[in-house]
Amino acid sequence: MNIQTRRNVLVAAALVAALTGCATESSRTLDVPVVSSAQRPYTGKPVAIAVG
Repeated sequence: MNIQTRRNVLVAAALVAALTGCATESSRTLDVPVVSSAQRPYTGKPVAIAVG
């Protein structure tokens, strides 16, 4: 096998591995409990912040 053929085989194998990894990826949602503090408005002292 010459260098060009080896390179082509390596690139093809890497492409197949990358596509296989993407094809098997999945996601799902999690059921999280409702937090009681999320239902109450904030009553603390306001603090000025700088963003940027």
